[in-house]
Amino acid sequence: MFKHALPLLLSILLSSASSAQCLPVTPPGGWAVATNVGTHIYTDGYLVEMVVRAPAVAPPVCGWPLVVCVHGGGGSKAAVAGLATSLASNGYCTVA
Repeated sequence: MFKHALPLLLSILLSSASSAQCLPVTPPGGWAVATNVGTHIYTDGYLVEMVVRAPAVAPPVCGWPLVVCVHGGGGSKAAVAGLATSLASNGYCTVA
């Protein structure tokens, strides 16, 4: 799984380098993570559940960088839960 996620993670980390000047330093062991479950209803009535994870502290002035975690076909949000939680504990807001 991580073999395929590595190029995506690297591109995200490199693209967020410009916002790094605003972000606080992650404490040893990472931030505590707040998890919120929400839903979105499309115009055709299709309901999608999403899980948003972010550091459980006030965001910096520039906000937390966003990472959208997408599972493969036939998968589920549970497949990327560990990755999403790890990213959130290191200062990213994740949506899965």
